[in-house]
Amino acid sequence: MSKKKHRTHTLGELEPDTSRVGLSSPLVKISILFVVFMCTFHAALWILWPEWKNNFQIQDLIAGIVSYLLNNIGITNIAQGNEIFLNNAVLQITQECTAINIMILFTSFVLAYTSSNKSKLIAIFAGIPFIMTANILRIVSIAVLTKYTPKYSGLIHDYIWQTAFLFLVISVCYLWVEVVVNNEEAHTVFP
Repeated sequence: MSKKKHRTHTLGELEPDTSRVGLSSPLVKISILFVVFMCTFHAALWILWPEWKNNFQIQDLIAGIVSYLLNNIGITNIAQGNEIFLNNAVLQITQECTAINIMILFTSFVLAYTSSNKSKLIAIFAGIPFIMTANILRIVSIAVLTKYTPKYSGLIHDYIWQTAFLFLVISVCYLWVEVVVNNEEAHTVFP
């Protein structure tokens, strides 16, 4: 008597499930919710806090933190408002440098994804501080590279870090699903 061995499949080996195509598809539902959350958060910013784009308090705070870190690693600079003056360049911390749009993207994905409230809270309370910290380190690294290789500062800021930061956030989303959500589902006991 032979026992049938249970075989797991990789994503590439699975046949597509055509019965789940359409508006009832989980991917379509998550995508629609994602867009709704993104639009809602951005609309809330524009309606409830119309001056957010020109609110220099957040930008000034980030400039101050970056300036402090740069001084601690030996790069002399002066922060005035949302600007950081290096010996060879001036960095201006704009609204886009605050990573608020990336945090909205991350939060929208987490809220749209099918998971428990506990998993969502873990993602938001771990993910948002991580994104904020990564953003500060991103700006510090741009300042360091601008000091030592100023001719590449545009390339570093506009292309390399923009791409790397989006990849970082996608990776955090992926890790959250793989480590938290799937681990939670594996420990769920169904009657």
